[in-house]
Amino acid sequence: MSHPMKRWMGGIAICLLLHVSAEAREVSVRVLGLFHSYSVLITPSPGHVLECAENGRRWTIALPYLVRVGSSTPALLLSGRTGDGAPHAVSRMHCDDGQSGATEFTVAVPGKITRHYRGKLRLERLGRELLVIVEMELETAVASGQRRQQAP
Repeated sequence: MSHPMKRWMGGIAICLLLHVSAEAREVSVRVLGLFHSYSVLITPSPGHVLECAENGRRWTIALPYLVRVGSSTPALLLSGRTGDGAPHAVSRMHCDDGQSGATEFTVAVPGKITRHYRGKLRLERLGRELLVIVEMELETAVASGQRRQQAP
């Protein structure tokens, strides 16, 4: 293979690597796990949409929305007002801005803590515990960790 051809192939390989690393810039972070919660209250931030889905069914959350682990069912139980009628129980749920993008929302463990996030929300059940997972850009996750370390 000639020298110019090797350079050209090397350039393509670098472009492909940059493309792959650019796509891998989103991370999934389990949040509020220290509380081992069986319920959370999720609320869209003012001016933001929180659209959720499970098995092809989509609904919009407009006001605070309680999600809890059912005691006699493997499902997550849902209660709250939505824009277009959410199901009462789901196996898991994923929430975003309605266009597969990040949105802003708060997640509260009732009576304990409230946190604000920017990203996509995923809720799953693990035994009697509710897993709260936020998918966010790597830069957002790193900046959040740095802010928490610098807080008094």
